[in-house]
Amino acid sequence: QKQLLALILISFLPLVRSEGLIILGIFGLYLFTIKQYRLIPILLIGQLIYSLVGAFFYRDLLWVFNKIPYTNLGSPYGNGSWFDFVHRLNYVIEKPIYLLLAIGCITTLVLFIRKRLKEQNDIKTILVLGSFVSIFIAHSVFWTLGIFNSMGLPRVLNAIVPLIAIIALIGTQTITDLFYKPIFKNLIISFIAIGVCLYPFTFRKQGVVFNSNLFTLTENNLIDEELIPFFNTELPSFNSNPIYFSHPYLSLALNINYFDTTQHIGIEQLSNAVLSQNTIVIWDEWYSVIEGGVSLEQLKQNDNLTLIKSFKRKENDRIIQFVVFKSN
Repeated sequence: QKQLLALILISFLPLVRSEGLIILGIFGLYLFTIKQYRLIPILLIGQLIYSLVGAFFYRDLLWVFNKIPYTNLGSPYGNGSWFDFVHRLNYVIEKPIYLLLAIGCITTLVLFIRKRLKEQNDIKTILVLGSFVSIFIAHSVFWTLGIFNSMGLPRVLNAIVPLIAIIALIGTQTITDLFYKPIFKNLIISFIAIGVCLYPFTFRKQGVVFNSNLFTLTENNLIDEELIPFFNTELPSFNSNPIYFSHPYLSLALNINYFDTTQHIGIEQLSNAVLSQNTIVIWDEWYSVIEGGVSLEQLKQNDNLTLIKSFKRKENDRIIQFVVFKSN
């Protein structure tokens, strides 16, 4: 009965995140492996219920597939390399857990190949390791090929952190099994626990150190260090009219209410606007383009706007840019 209820619950995962479709495939493979063929259709219950209920609204029985926002064989966010997520996983779980994860993966595969404790290792290998690896590889493929609207963000891996924790515990057990005396086992476990807890707070580039590197971004630094001094000295009355921009941090740096249309208007509304004289427009190379759909060339070709100043800063392969315009 528990197995049945668990499968019903799992069948709703694709309605939580689209990657749930991959997890359904993994669980279907597991049921096939243990020859529980009659249970495989249960994995479709969640999709079936939502398909029938939503069909009355969308007039489409397959709306749960046709309305997925990621079914796009392309992406406006570009693409990356095959190993980007290998590096970004470190950002999510940090090096100590990363090491334990690697040991846990190797141990699980070795035990599976040797067919020791077959039933337990089928669960560990297919359900736990299989789900982790399939999601990880899927996102790597999506980002590398630039498909399904992938942005290559490390946060998508947060969904599989519980699986990572289980595999890392297997890695921990592998290390402690090297020692026979309980006192040594306990010392090793204590050392690992302390290392995992303290490492994120060490002084380094990505360390969680208050008022040091916490929440600092190169583009925010560029705003604070160059844009704001420029505004204070060259455009002291910049807020006499609503400012057009898309980058969210600008509202904090300029001390204006992002949601007050007398202070700020999204740059995507610029095409239909009648600008008062000396209205400021701030274009950035990411939010203005991706969220606002406004290119720099469009603004340069606008006869009602004059380019005042451009700010640039390089971060790895990315050129961060802000361009300030003023209406005539």
